[in-house]
Amino acid sequence: HAKNMIDTTKVKRNTIIKVGEEKYVSIKDAEKSLEENFIAAQKSDDMLIHLIKAQTGLGKSTTYLKYLENSDRPYIIAVPTNKLKSEIFEKANLKGYHVIATPSLPEKLSQDMKERIERMYSIGANKYVTKELRKLVKEEENSDVSEYLEQLESTYNFDGHIITTHARLLTFPKEMLNRYNIIIDEDILRTLMRIDSVKIKDLKVLLDINEIPSSIKERVHDVINNDGYNKLHRLNYDLTEKYKREIINIESLSSNVIDFLHATASHRVIKNTNTCLIGKMKSSTW
Repeated sequence: HAKNMIDTTKVKRNTIIKVGEEKYVSIKDAEKSLEENFIAAQKSDDMLIHLIKAQTGLGKSTTYLKYLENSDRPYIIAVPTNKLKSEIFEKANLKGYHVIATPSLPEKLSQDMKERIERMYSIGANKYVTKELRKLVKEEENSDVSEYLEQLESTYNFDGHIITTHARLLTFPKEMLNRYNIIIDEDILRTLMRIDSVKIKDLKVLLDINEIPSSIKERVHDVINNDGYNKLHRLNYDLTEKYKREIINIESLSSNVIDFLHATASHRVIKNTNTCLIGKMKSSTW
């Protein structure tokens, strides 16, 4: 972490920020502290978030995997990448634990479907990717997609431990999360506090949607007509849901207009620039 939350999200790769004088301890003491803190967090019944700091390579994954075997409640373990997800799953599987990993998107997709999915990600319509894949299965035979959808569905109904990614964790419904202890390995802040950009030309397209609510129009005009920082009022969730499908079907859009509807802040450096930064707090409800 840097000095504050904002600086933490802006740290460039391969960059180290010194925020104070380091206090050194032996590896043996650090390992002991990690295990003691982890055990204390597991025994706690306060339903709060417990933050455990530990150096890279100290054995965090080994520590929490050791406690899965005799836990009285299943765990969800969320890691930053699909590669790390696979590694943790393999380790847990070799130990004979009752465990499953959330599936990754199949690689064998038609070029048309790949382009449709890439476009959905680019405009912030991640939630609708699975719906598009279900539609694909109905339209044409694709065993890889069918298997992916089956694995995804079985994850939601699984009664054992689940290994997943930070991004997938944030899509799990609250009623599902309530059944698990949750371990978030590594910092989830970058995923939780999304900073993205949207093209001004795409915002102007929103104004052409028939009977678009005045609250959405006002939000678009505020960004188009003003530079600098804008604090954005939250839009009615049901109202924005109603127009998402229509927005997704507009082929000319190529930037994150969906997250713009849920953004809590925007920043346009100069009024005549073609893009605007948007920020939002990610939640499992979207």
